[in-house]
Amino acid sequence: MWIIVLLILAFVALKILKKEKKKNTGGLSEKEIAKLVEAADKKDPVATKAIYKCFDNGLTDEKYNEIRKNVYLPKAQNGDSNAQYWLGLLLSSNKEELQKWWTKSAESGNTEAMRGLALAYSMPISETFGLGINKEKEEYWRLNAAETDPKGMLDLGLRYSVQAKKTNDNALRTRALNLLEKAGAIGCGKTKVEAYSYAAQIYADAPYNNSGKAIEYYLKALNEKPCQTDDDFNEAYASVAGLLGMLYNSSIGKSKNEIKRAAYCVVIASVLDSYWAKDLEMFTGVYDKSEYNIWVKDAQTYNFRLPC
Repeated sequence: MWIIVLLILAFVALKILKKEKKKNTGGLSEKEIAKLVEAADKKDPVATKAIYKCFDNGLTDEKYNEIRKNVYLPKAQNGDSNAQYWLGLLLSSNKEELQKWWTKSAESGNTEAMRGLALAYSMPISETFGLGINKEKEEYWRLNAAETDPKGMLDLGLRYSVQAKKTNDNALRTRALNLLEKAGAIGCGKTKVEAYSYAAQIYADAPYNNSGKAIEYYLKALNEKPCQTDDDFNEAYASVAGLLGMLYNSSIGKSKNEIKRAAYCVVIASVLDSYWAKDLEMFTGVYDKSEYNIWVKDAQTYNFRLPC
């Protein structure tokens, strides 16, 4: 009889322990969370929603990152470059571990790790991801990332653009444009929007001063919708719409159509990013309430279509 009692007590204790474990991890077991980790890190909406729910129910950052490390460590040790990248990120407080895992990942062809190393070697050791200023290594990884990765092309193209503006180097400016156009052609979402936007800004400035070409590239950027892994897409999209609006509004001898287009662009920008709301006042009387409501829907669906 006492054996049965002990078995019942052990069963109850096990259930209480499991319940307590789930409480500490926000309602799911560690194994259940571990199954969601990689999908959530790739911005899968279902996995991300499940993890957010766990955080709402008591899961802590420390516990979640502990689970993530346990997921990525064995895979990283077996040569998985994506796991090596994430493990380096999770261990970034230890600069040696960060450098070791990101270098392994980058040498295996992971372009996120390449871009991470380029950034890390541009920062002092005192910074969060800083590995110490090393121009040679920074340039090496930046160039490697730009060979195939549209985000790497965007980073390098923007870098060349800034340098060209400082030095008035047309050859460098051309290299910047080539990289930005390629990033826009093969990228998606925010990367495409930013690549075409930076290209537009190059065309709008000296020595080109080509507003027609700038408008062409801004419109290319605004013909894009967010991709699954995007962060801050609205802010990037709004910036392009706002800049295009300002370009239409700055036109010498601008027509009524250009003023209407400028108003439309600024409404799109202000709906997606409150920063642009301050510019709405200059278009008072240009559009009516029904037009405004239609334009708001265009902004919410990224359905950019100039009114005239």
